[in-house]
Amino acid sequence: MGRLRFAANRSFFLHGTISATAIAVFLIVFIWVILQPQDDPYRCQALLGRREWSPISGISGVSKEPKPTDCRTVAYPGDGDTLRRCLQGQRIVFAGDSTVRQVFEAAVERFRDQPHTTSGMLDTQRKPHESYSFETEGIKIDYIWDPWLNSSSLNNTLGVLHAQPLINDDGVHTEKNELSAAVIILGAPGLWAARYGGDEYIYSFRHGIDRIKPYISSNLDKSVPMSESGTANSHGIMTQVLLAPVPVPNYSRLSLNRSQTITPRRINEMNRYLAALEPDEKSHILWVFNQILREEEPWGRQRDGLHDSKEVAARKLDVVLNVRCNTASAARTRTFKGTCCVARTNGINVLVSMAASWLALSILLSRLVYPLVTRNMPLPQVGFIRAVRVISFTLIWCQFLDGTWGNEEIGKTERHFDQGNFLKMCLFWLLYCIASLAENIPLPEEPSDDQLPSNVWSIKTPSDNELSIQSETSSNQMYSQTSSDRMYNEMARAAIPLRKLVGTRADPPGYRGPGYLSRDHSDEIKGIMQGLILLYHYHHASRTLWIYKIIRLFISAYFYLSGYGHTLYLLRTKDFSIHRIVSVLVRLNLLSVLLPFVMGTTYDLYYFASVITFWYLVTFAVVSLGHFGNRHAPIFLGKVTAAAFATDWLTSRPDIFQAFSKAMHAVFRASINPEELRFRLGLDRYVVYVGIVVAYLVHAASRRRALTIMALGHARPSWTPRRRRLLNAACVVAAISFFGATQMHPQLREMHEKTAYNAIHPYISWIPILCYVVLRTASRKARDVYLKVPAKLGRVALETYVLQYHVWLGRDATALLTLGLEAVAGRWGRYAEALLFGTAFWGVAVLAHGATDTLARRVDVKSFLVALMWLWFGNIVLGWR
Repeated sequence: MGRLRFAANRSFFLHGTISATAIAVFLIVFIWVILQPQDDPYRCQALLGRREWSPISGISGVSKEPKPTDCRTVAYPGDGDTLRRCLQGQRIVFAGDSTVRQVFEAAVERFRDQPHTTSGMLDTQRKPHESYSFETEGIKIDYIWDPWLNSSSLNNTLGVLHAQPLINDDGVHTEKNELSAAVIILGAPGLWAARYGGDEYIYSFRHGIDRIKPYISSNLDKSVPMSESGTANSHGIMTQVLLAPVPVPNYSRLSLNRSQTITPRRINEMNRYLAALEPDEKSHILWVFNQILREEEPWGRQRDGLHDSKEVAARKLDVVLNVRCNTASAARTRTFKGTCCVARTNGINVLVSMAASWLALSILLSRLVYPLVTRNMPLPQVGFIRAVRVISFTLIWCQFLDGTWGNEEIGKTERHFDQGNFLKMCLFWLLYCIASLAENIPLPEEPSDDQLPSNVWSIKTPSDNELSIQSETSSNQMYSQTSSDRMYNEMARAAIPLRKLVGTRADPPGYRGPGYLSRDHSDEIKGIMQGLILLYHYHHASRTLWIYKIIRLFISAYFYLSGYGHTLYLLRTKDFSIHRIVSVLVRLNLLSVLLPFVMGTTYDLYYFASVITFWYLVTFAVVSLGHFGNRHAPIFLGKVTAAAFATDWLTSRPDIFQAFSKAMHAVFRASINPEELRFRLGLDRYVVYVGIVVAYLVHAASRRRALTIMALGHARPSWTPRRRRLLNAACVVAAISFFGATQMHPQLREMHEKTAYNAIHPYISWIPILCYVVLRTASRKARDVYLKVPAKLGRVALETYVLQYHVWLGRDATALLTLGLEAVAGRWGRYAEALLFGTAFWGVAVLAHGATDTLARRVDVKSFLVALMWLWFGNIVLGWR
């Protein structure tokens, strides 16, 4: 009764926490977006105006990389289809002084290597004060030399805009004149006004700006929304005119003549004039151009202190392309990652309201209507309905945070790696784990009729699907117990409260503590690794090779634990039924199969589920085929060796994976990348078999009541303390040697490149994993304790790994979720957002874990086949991939 009351209180607390978090998120969205839609609705000003800096290493020595406060930019490579589709049949015009010409040259450089290129500009350094043209694949790029913004060429270009009326307040515009430019980038005439304008420089500058005011009088946001009648070339977007502010030079590097006229006072006065323009006019100003570089960062300037480096000019070009192309690119595919200057699709407010209503109903039904509906239902049906409700809530929450319903309301920002912050968070996580130290007191388990009591060995070790999904209890599945077994169970259970009250151990005779990889120890290891993996993805640490090597080991360790747990379960229970396979497949793949329908993603995005499923099927085949010979080590090891050779051959055959991908697409319309799947399977193609062999040895030791590997549970150890110390010392030396060789050894160059390291990883990954497991269970004191917090996380590791793509992160785990609080409260706003999203992430993962476990227990072969038919029907009819 006490346990039921505790479970009810825990469930109530979990539901209350998630409900409160969801309500808080909705309130912030309502206040921040719904009540203030006029404040940068498409996040164009976040791109062009206020920026923050991230201290990470960039390209060619550039040490800092700018990012918007509440949206995400993308890079547009010249050889990409996205950029060509955006600019096909269009014209881009750059007009201004030599600083604008640099951005034009960056655009030319981006397209220069493309086929069918005809260039009217070969060497701009020969004649710097002339205009140039460049054309490639139907994209025309023009540069007009006009430092005063008063040339006839610019007047003609801007004059064409009069043939195309501006979008009115209702968002209606007429047909686009195909001769007009798609985007015009103008450089403010500040440098020439300061250099050659004399004392009247400010009047010359104002005169140049006044000429272009009529073309920037309409807010830039009005040029962003897409039209229903937009053509393939125009995308329904009117001509966009962007104005670069007066560049701020590095005054210490200016020549003597320039420094006498180009002064901070003059530059600041002209930029203040731009800042005092009308709000609609200011919306066109590329303030970010001056913020990309700062005077104290000379790495982005050329020697003259006035012109930018090529890398900086390329970044400025990306800002322009994000303004122009993000809306059209986002309309074509959901996988587009940019969120700055992206228009809302038609009916988005209705969809957001629908998402909010569904989430509110899901919360209300759990406490109001749900108990009334299920009052007279049998308990299994109640559990099934609750599981379906939880899964529905999970899918809707993913859609709201990272799908089309909340695409504009829940912002996405770029991740940037800061090694110091990442290491601090990892240290905090490890210290928090250590602070949760608790006693490892496993309850006794019923033994099978050919084993010792499993409570004696404490080897109940779950796999990824709880590793011990049991079939429905029936008379022929009940384990028999001897009188001595029952006596031991009573003694063990009586010892638990005595330990808690007295504070000392009252162990049954001969008990030596939990054995090799008990349930809590396995969950603890998975939880520690999963916490670090989540931080790894959150901080975008994959760009750092030494961290990648460690995280790669964590993933291999997860596969080791999977192979170990599944093998041990199958050897203990001999449950080789189809029901067992179906249950595990549902448990591992439920979320990753349903999410593509809701999120518009693909199944192989959640690659971990497909890979762990493959290795489970391999493990099941190894243990079940010829299971009558599992008692004989040579036969079992022979099966393992044959399977290892078979999978090694399989991963070397890309044609087989391509055929499998085509078959999945033909039958289920499921999109699977064959090369990616082959790569993922090949990275861990041996460590699973190490787990299988270790599980067999542990099982064999438990059956013989003798220890041949290490001290386990109730057995009398055959290893002397001296031998155990030698084993521990060997593991320490092996682990240190491994990390020294892979991380620091200067002569092992092949280990300092990611692709080369991936090639050797399958052969060496098992070394540190086995060393850690041996050291973790080396002594009685180590086995008697476990870390409670990571163990809880380890139990839901699969759910957190899948849900991180949409609940912990955004844009399929490539961006950070944001509510815009950072722009209001600084870093404390960011911390508040992390707390909200993190709380929801944890709560939803725990609920989804329980729900998938419930559904996996209840599913049978018939319902599994029906589910596959519905999956096929949904993919064919709805056309989702």
